[in-house]
Amino acid sequence: MVDGALEAGRDLALVAVRCVVTAAERARSLAARWWPFAAPAPGGALGPAGVGPRERVGEAKFDLGRVGGAVAVGREPGELPRAYGRDRLVALPRDPWWLFLCWEIVPATRIGALRDLGARAEGVREVLRLDVLPETPDAAPAAIDVEVPAGVDHWYLHVGRPGTLLAVELGLRATDGTSVALVRSQPVRTPAANVSPDTTVRWVTVQRHGPPVPTERRWNGHVVPAVAADDTGLPASPVAADR
Repeated sequence: MVDGALEAGRDLALVAVRCVVTAAERARSLAARWWPFAAPAPGGALGPAGVGPRERVGEAKFDLGRVGGAVAVGREPGELPRAYGRDRLVALPRDPWWLFLCWEIVPATRIGALRDLGARAEGVREVLRLDVLPETPDAAPAAIDVEVPAGVDHWYLHVGRPGTLLAVELGLRATDGTSVALVRSQPVRTPAANVSPDTTVRWVTVQRHGPPVPTERRWNGHVVPAVAADDTGLPASPVAADR
């Protein structure tokens, strides 16, 4: 009788284990269907790349899926290169008084400039030359030189000339004043430091569909009555410009 009881207990235990396993598999299947980020990756709890469920949920916010019938491309691994192997100087106006400059000079260009200087190459300094470009035939060009420390590749340059067309040149200057240019930037214009004097006004009629249409009508200064908008947020009918 004892053997029968043991066998019955063992059968009950096996049935209980099967129920637990079945319930766990069912729960895992439902979780994967309704919340796929909760399912562990095939490579383990953190997946082959060491990314856990929390990280996958965070990255899912930026997943665009299929856009225009094409599969969205994931982020490429690695970092941006430190250099691109070509001479370049980029000038960007920060405000009416400052320019931000960044540049790259390949070693061959620098060696060639030092060779051109010959014996005068000893003690050369890197210099940024700010050229004020003439915009009228009778205007005279102007230049300002600013020394920069050797080895830097970017600089904030104070120009103090709002609304002016400028260009910057990076070069080497010897102790006797001889200069050799290395690279030159594109022309840039600093923004104005005051309100634009242009007060012209172009009147248009706003349409519900399509771009604005130029019109000769003028607003008479009266308050335009509110117009009920549809579900797109646009007026249900065009608003006349002369109301």
